[in-house]
Formats: sequence, C-alpha cells, structure tokens
Amino acid sequence: MSVSLAGLLGLATDRTGTVYFSLLASKATGIYKVGPGGNLVLISSSAPFDYISLDQASNIYATSYSQLVKLTSGGTEVLSGTGTYSSPDGNQAMGAVLNATAVTVDGSGAVLFADSQCRVREIASDGSLRTIAGTGTCGTAMTGPAIAANLPPIRRTAGSGGSLYMLFENGEVAWTDVNGNLKATSSFERPVWAGGRRVGGYLHNFE
Repeated sequence: MSVSLAGLLGLATDRTGTVYFSLLASKATGIYKVGPGGNLVLISSSAPFDYISLDQASNIYATSYSQLVKLTSGGTEVLSGTGTYSSPDGNQAMGAVLNATAVTVDGSGAVLFADSQCRVREIASDGSLRTIAGTGTCGTAMTGPAIAANLPPIRRTAGSGGSLYMLFENGEVAWTDVNGNLKATSSFERPVWAGGRRVGGYLHNFE
C-alpha cells in the first residue's frame, strides 16, 4: 500500500516507536500505522480524523468533526458526543460538542484536549469535563496561573509527569509546573511560512 502524505493531519508514536498518522485525502482518508518492514496498515477509514494521540496500551484517541473518539481493537468508542457547545465544567463530555483543536493522553491515562476557545480541558474518569488551563477568552498570556490565563490559540498539547505542554498558533511554547503556573520556553524559533505552507523553523530548549 502507498499513499500521498499531502493531506497529513495528525502524527503520533507509541511506546515501541511505531508511527501512526491521519490523512484527509480523496481516496486515502483514515488513520494508518507504519508496520513491520515499513508497510502501511490502515487502522480506520470510518471518518475523517484530525489530531491523534496514543495511550500506554497503544489505543488511539482522535478528533473527528466535533467529537473525541477512542479506537481500540474492539472498535470505536465515542468519548464526547453532540449537544450543547462547549459545556461547562462538571457536565458530561458525552453531551458536549467540544470543537477540539488538539488531543493528548498523559501518562496516567487522562484525556486532555484543547478547544477553539483557547482552553485545555480534561475528561475525568467519571466522564465529566474539567478545565485545567485557559479562561475561554483568547489572549496572549504566557505566565501566571494557567487556569486564569487568557491563552493564545492552541495548536498542540502534550502531558508528561504531571505537567501540561502547549504549542500555540504563534509558534511559542509554554508548560505548567506542579503548582499549575505557566512557564514559557527559554528559547524557540518561530515557524517560517511561504506560500501558505510552513517551510522551516522549530521549537527547542524547554526551561
């Protein structure tokens, strides 16, 4: 099997180093993994998937339209459904249209996602929503308590060791310490764009 990566949307690796990616293309939409010998394996083509992440058991978490889904060997489990847009904290994620812009699973198995209102939210073990960063109003804050910060639009998230890492649309990166306070990266390069496409630039050196 061979596919063009022109429609690449999401990219993730599991604990063994296996690469997974999502594509949006006319004849190749779905989630794939690079199997033994470099062979491509189609995992799911049931719907367009954007951002993807994997947990410790290599289960795939993905955004699809306004839903968050979990793909396992047994099928697809919807973690958030359709309902009131961006439901408040404490409400069940299943009844919310979350409009997620990124998703990640931390080491404890918690599902975290960024939304279009410049927040990072968690789906708790009981299925309820909890905001852990951002106020719901977009801004430029990069320091102070994460829960009270008007964050820039968020492009990617990652969770590790109890800390939350965020890559913003403006190319900057921030993370939260154990007290929930924001820390900006000590140095970074902004992405370089040409003709509407990113052609260079990278991020490095977390504080």
